[in-house]
Amino acid sequence: MTNTEIVMKLIGNVKPIGETNYDKAAKNNLIELCQLIEDLTSKVFDVAIDCRGYQEHSIKMCQEYAKTFLLNQANNVKEYLQDEQH
Repeated sequence: MTNTEIVMKLIGNVKPIGETNYDKAAKNNLIELCQLIEDLTSKVFDVAIDCRGYQEHSIKMCQEYAKTFLLNQANNVKEYLQDEQH
């Protein structure tokens, strides 16, 4: 099992289907998933921010990976928001 599969098994379904009781549980699961993503993203921010300016190659690699990840996520959100406006 992948990490994502394990997490989703623990959290449960997050996608609503149009049935009230199911969708209430899905929303609660979605809230839990979003909180987890926020916490994990914070860890990535820590690497991106705290490791700026280091000269050690291994630290630079991690900082650059974290920065690229965050930039890609920001671009994905930007694209989604632009699509929502149309």
